[in-house]
Amino acid sequence: MTERILLPSEQEVSKYLLDTLRHVFHVEYFIYHLKMGNSPIQRPHDILGEGNKFEWEVISGLSLQNRTPKVDFETYI
Repeated sequence: MTERILLPSEQEVSKYLLDTLRHVFHVEYFIYHLKMGNSPIQRPHDILGEGNKFEWEVISGLSLQNRTPKVDFETYI
């Protein structure tokens, strides 16, 4: 059986990374200005620690979430 690999395009990865970075900046901005905490655990938000949004396994999966037509992930599991 031939192994099927589904990879995101460069454009999909770029959009995902920019959207994620924007999200991180928003969260960190409001945490700082609302003085909601200084916990160093997984900070900056979502980009440090295990399973962070900048690991390839996460990038390659989440970059595909807005692909049209929708990806049938069951085909690739």
